[in-house]
Amino acid sequence: SGPSIAHYGLLLQKSLSHPENFLIVDMYMEDALDYVRYNLPKDTDVIIARGNTAKLLKACHLSVPVVTVPVRDSELIQSVQTARELYKQEDSSIAYFGLEDVLQSVRGFLSILHCNIRLYQVNSSEDIRASIKRAKREHVRVVIGGIYTQKLAAEAGLDCVLLESSLSSVKEAYERALEVQKGFILQRKKFQERNIL
Repeated sequence: SGPSIAHYGLLLQKSLSHPENFLIVDMYMEDALDYVRYNLPKDTDVIIARGNTAKLLKACHLSVPVVTVPVRDSELIQSVQTARELYKQEDSSIAYFGLEDVLQSVRGFLSILHCNIRLYQVNSSEDIRASIKRAKREHVRVVIGGIYTQKLAAEAGLDCVLLESSLSSVKEAYERALEVQKGFILQRKKFQERNIL
């Protein structure tokens, strides 16, 4: 899901005892889905993705489980502060694009920070595209979101602050993926044993 997460993936990969077992593919949204459907190595046990890319992959009921890179409150707060400081805009000219569960978390800390940025719930690439148009109509100048939001914002002439994940978020997703992998391998083994019987 973008070059910064791919960079953290590379750092994580270098620290692993078997780095060849951790494949990094820098794709998002529909491109990631196409890759998973047509080019994913057959021996893949778990996919790690973030945000709407993870949601899109999960919605397709793939044969491989998907683990989501978490978005930490500290990462969101940093993005909001960057948007405020870098672009010197009023809060009402800044918008955050995110999934419903993340928006719930954002609302809480925004009220604590007395920050009145706009919140746009997005669940798909179509939602992001429509929300970019809506943001322009509502005189938003800066959007905060993922790599796909950044791409569409640039096309629409809006400034964008990329919601960055941290190395610890990527590591957390990897640890969760290892747990999922163990369960997935055990389930596959039981299925094979049943077929043999």
